[in-house]
Order: sequence, then structure tokens, then C-alpha cells
Amino acid sequence: MFQASFDFHLGDGNLALFWTDRWNGPLSPCVIAPDLCKLIRPRTRKRRIVAEAVHDKQWIQDIIGQLTVTAILQYLELWQAVDRIQLRIGTEDVVSWRRDSSNVFF
Repeated sequence: MFQASFDFHLGDGNLALFWTDRWNGPLSPCVIAPDLCKLIRPRTRKRRIVAEAVHDKQWIQDIIGQLTVTAILQYLELWQAVDRIQLRIGTEDVVSWRRDSSNVFF
């Protein structure tokens, strides 16, 4: 299966999906915290944008079900990442597509 490779540079957080996009570096929250991500409804993972998620820590309310020790550790790691977010109101998110050494986008 082909998967496009792109990164987000956060602006106001209205384009990047919180759970599945790489808005916080090379890995998305679902890659960093896979056990925690299993506790997020698929519909929420596909729709929750960063701006909504960080507002009043709404992302925490996305978590449903029993937390394992591993999921709790992942939660704490994600909490720290989210705590460092600085949204720039009035500035759109920027998508950067990756390309290989032969200038082919992947």
C-alpha cells in the first residue's frame, strides 16, 4: 500500500490531524503511543485536528476504555509533547512533502 510522506509545520493547528499526522516531528502520536491510540475511536482519530485537541486538553477526552501501564506511560510522553505546542493563530499549517534523492516525491 502506498503511503504519502509529508510533515506538518504547525500554524493554527486547523489542518493537521492530532492523532495521525506528524505535527510534532517525525512521528505521529499514534506511532509514538500505539497502545494509547488503540483507545481512541477510529472516527475520532480521522477527524480530531490539533487546534481542537489542544483546546482545554480535549485530546484527553478522546481516550476511552481501560489504560494499561504501557498506555499510561505513552500518555505521559504525549502529554509532554502536547504541553510544548505553540499554536500560531492566524498562521495556516504548512504541509511539506518529502522527496528522495532523485527528486521523486514519496
